[in-house]
Amino acid sequence: MNNLNFNFFKISSSNFRSSYKRLTKFKLTSMTIALLFLVFIYFLSLPLFGSLFNFNKTALNTNADDITYWDGTTPTADANCTFSGGTGITGDPYLISSASDLAQLSANINSSTTNSAFKSLYYKLTTDIYLNDETFTFNADTGLVAVSNGCYLGTGIKGDNTGLNTTFDTTASARGTWYSNSSGTTTTAPSGLNLWSPIGITSTYYFAGNFDGNSHTVSGIYINTTSNYQGLFGYTSDSTIQNVGVINSYIKGGTSVGGVVGYNSSSTVTNCYNLGTVTGSGSNVGGVVGRNYGTITNCYNTGTVSGSYYVGGVVADNAEGTITNCYNTGTVKGSGYVGGVVGYNYSGIITNCYNIGKVTGSADSVGGVVGYNNNSTITNCYNTGTVTGIGKAGGVVGYNF
Repeated sequence: MNNLNFNFFKISSSNFRSSYKRLTKFKLTSMTIALLFLVFIYFLSLPLFGSLFNFNKTALNTNADDITYWDGTTPTADANCTFSGGTGITGDPYLISSASDLAQLSANINSSTTNSAFKSLYYKLTTDIYLNDETFTFNADTGLVAVSNGCYLGTGIKGDNTGLNTTFDTTASARGTWYSNSSGTTTTAPSGLNLWSPIGITSTYYFAGNFDGNSHTVSGIYINTTSNYQGLFGYTSDSTIQNVGVINSYIKGGTSVGGVVGYNSSSTVTNCYNLGTVTGSGSNVGGVVGRNYGTITNCYNTGTVSGSYYVGGVVADNAEGTITNCYNTGTVKGSGYVGGVVGYNYSGIITNCYNIGKVTGSADSVGGVVGYNNNSTITNCYNTGTVTGIGKAGGVVGYNF
């Protein structure tokens, strides 16, 4: 046992009783004063602590009243735009603090009068962005995306035969088509949805800067077109896109369609993800990136992806690109060259990637990780998802050439 030293105040037996009474009286008087003081402080500070409590409650329980949605106004290109601060250089990026700021960036990049001045600058999100107040929820039973306005959007994916609705179990819904109910009654597009124009729309007007999402998300992207190069970003070249997620969205285009980037040329996409529905009437449709000629690192997809040929959960077509530490858990559906992570891998390198989502192709070259692997390297990759194809289909690679 440790030695403990105690020091005691010595009180003689002759004066113990009187000392104890004086001590007790002193303690009672002190305690009374202390209690009165604490009560006074409590009532004085109640408004302050009440406001702090309400602030924290609001922060933890975000609702529609706390969100600022984009009004859908498409701004004109503005050469004098300063966004919400910053100068657009390294260390002092332009600050994107609202949906209007993001729409202004799109307008400036997509215009012949401002593209050259803004395309190679630095940008940073300071908050989550909401482009629509609707929700877009994929339903596996019908193969439709249920929209919170009461209508449905087609995806090109059949129903999964597990629920009560059998309308689209044999023939899939049409991509981009609006339905008034889950029984297949078509309707016109409802009013009130804001259409998003990607940042960078062609090989002439592309984004070549640095975009840091700062771990924020962009929600409510609605694109419904047959045009190519669709996504949050349509066409990027010599750029860096990082730390941003696309959620609660419906993105439908032609060829080169991705949740984050449609066409990625000599660019880097890092720490990005997609949780929305991505579909295309043409080829090169990917959950994160449609067509990739660059570097993709630490990205993932949990959304539903569908297209024609060259369809991938993370990347549709990886041409001489590098993909590392990426994964897919979403449903991926196409015709041929369909993969859980990459649809078509040509002279590319894929490392440390995996798929646990359902992968389906109506033609050959369908794989859990890669659909068609042409003169490329795949290392440390695996698949646990279901793979269905005709002809050349495999758990990891459908066809290795």
